[in-house]
Amino acid sequence: VWIDSIHGLPAAAPSNPPPAITSVSAVSSTVGRYGKFELNVGVTNVAGLNPYDPYEVDLQATFISPSGTVRDVWGFYMEEPGDAYGHGRWKVRFAPDETGTWEYWVRVANAQGTNVSSTSTFQCVTSSQHGWIRVSGDDAHYFEHADRTPFYGIGYCRPYDADDPGIFMDAREHSV
Repeated sequence: VWIDSIHGLPAAAPSNPPPAITSVSAVSSTVGRYGKFELNVGVTNVAGLNPYDPYEVDLQATFISPSGTVRDVWGFYMEEPGDAYGHGRWKVRFAPDETGTWEYWVRVANAQGTNVSSTSTFQCVTSSQHGWIRVSGDDAHYFEHADRTPFYGIGYCRPYDADDPGIFMDAREHSV
């Protein structure tokens, strides 16, 4: 058999329509500063696509703070225990760091196209949470929260015999 040349077939037109957003619902319209703001997002036209591959389905939310700072946060697909395979939920989680009215919208995209939800808002109120942990501005040997309260990391530490097989039994005895 002699092959003169090989020609690929032209790429077929995509058979799936672009993903669409059917609903965006906030678990709560008010959240404490540094608390969890969660969105449940209804997404269609993604059957047969890998929900864990952002090239196949990319869910993202854009949040605008009261001061105008823009934050983009990726969404994710989550199957709860007891969900049938392929019957999970699309979610976005975000922790606001400013009090006041936040704006947000959600976008879902893939190679077939992009759809964007309408803009919504939520309220961020003061809370007792101290915020993100960072290196202390006073002494780089220590950590502090965003509100400058000290962070004391407490945990189980056995640095010199970490490869000892009994370490896990010892940790279990101490409820760690």
